[in-house]
Amino acid sequence: MSRAEDAAFIAEKLLVKQKRPFKIAGMNFFITISVGIALYPDDGENAELPIRKADIVMYQIKGRGKDGYPQLTQANANPSQLCYAST
Repeated sequence: MSRAEDAAFIAEKLLVKQKRPFKIAGMNFFITISVGIALYPDDGENAELPIRKADIVMYQIKGRGKDGYPQLTQANANPSQLCYAST
């Protein structure tokens, strides 16, 4: 993916799908998803930097209650300035 909007679209689909419970031995289970998103080359010129940025963002989302993804724009490329979306 080369656009933040594409990554956010997929993250949103993942969050919506995981809202449904799944059954094991007749019991309902729920999961949460925290998604970190980084784009190449905007978030780093090599493979390591975008992965590191996505990891930082993912842990920030987990710290804010989980179940979300970053709203990425050029204006908030710094992970500490990201807005978060959740379902």
